[in-house]
Amino acid sequence: MKLIFVKNVGGVAQAGVIKDVSDGYALNYLIPRGMAVQATPKAIADHKKRYAAQAKQDAHDDAKRKEDIDKLEGATFVLRVRTNDNRHLYQQLSPHLIADAIKKEKGVPVPLESIHVPGHIKTTGEYEGQINLGSHRATIKLSIIADQG
Repeated sequence: MKLIFVKNVGGVAQAGVIKDVSDGYALNYLIPRGMAVQATPKAIADHKKRYAAQAKQDAHDDAKRKEDIDKLEGATFVLRVRTNDNRHLYQQLSPHLIADAIKKEKGVPVPLESIHVPGHIKTTGEYEGQINLGSHRATIKLSIIADQG
């Protein structure tokens, strides 16, 4: 029996795949548990429409991420933080502060998990960081300066 898999089934198929399986396995296990639906001509046509729409949306999202990364590549972001007399930060530099600076200066919303800086930034100075959006990466510069106010 030909099925369209709705969910990933380990060792059998991934969601979205159309595959032939034995009738008993399909009728007694996969279909009753909502893991697959029978691949009728209408179901296959609907599946192809959804797949094409999803592929188009994925391509659009990837193009947007690439555009955002191009805006960020090589950019320098100045972050004003409170420090003591020895130029040590009162608290570790947070991804929230970096994301806010990027959003404010470039208008690009960056998820916190996409921001990567080497080690812990605890003093003022110049640092490099990396932004990962999907498969696209940008290197940014962070200029940490003491806030006088």
